[in-house]
This record gives sequence, structure tokens and C-alpha cells, in this order.
Amino acid sequence: MTDQNFSYDVAVDLGQLIRIQVKSTREARIPVGRQLGQVPLYKFQMTRPRGQRLYAKGTFELYALVALDIHQIAYMPPSWHKTLVFIGVPGSRPGGKHFEDFPFAKAIAELGLS
Repeated sequence: MTDQNFSYDVAVDLGQLIRIQVKSTREARIPVGRQLGQVPLYKFQMTRPRGQRLYAKGTFELYALVALDIHQIAYMPPSWHKTLVFIGVPGSRPGGKHFEDFPFAKAIAELGLS
């Protein structure tokens, strides 16, 4: 864990320091006003807390998107997202994004560190 003044939350040493920005949500919800059907989704706001500012490029290598109620994490480089990310509930209908699609190893490989 890092100090509140850093631009990332966790660092992992893989022979090279990997800085990780953690985003979490308590539970899946049915998105309001979306054409995604009635399936609950986990919603992650990819901007800085309490604001709409994006993080500066190069301030961390990965996001860790944490669903607190089901203890699942999706890892992805900042280049894979927009300002919002929706991830489906495990076991939900096919299609869309799911936590198992974003393992740590895949994200590290994308960084060229596998």
C-alpha cells in the first residue's frame, strides 16, 4: 500500500516496479438509462476520486478493478479503458466483459513483462 499522496495505490515488484491504481465497487447494479438489459453489472469510474479528471498518462501501469462483494479482481492497462468500465456478474449471459477475462498474467503480458 502507498501513501495517499501517490498517484497509485499498490506496487508490485516483478523485477520491475508495477504501479497499480485500485478501483472498487461494493456490488453489481442494473445501470440506469442504459440499453444493456436488466442484467446487473459492476461499474467502475476510471477518473480520479470525486472528480472527472483523468489520471495523467504514465502515472501507473495497471488498474485493479475490485468487486468487493464477490472478491473478484480484473486487471487492465490504462490503454484498455475509457472513463467507465462495466463488468458482468460471474455466470451472467455470454458477451461483454467478465472478471475472468482480465487476469493479472494477461495484463502483465500486455506490458511486455511475461
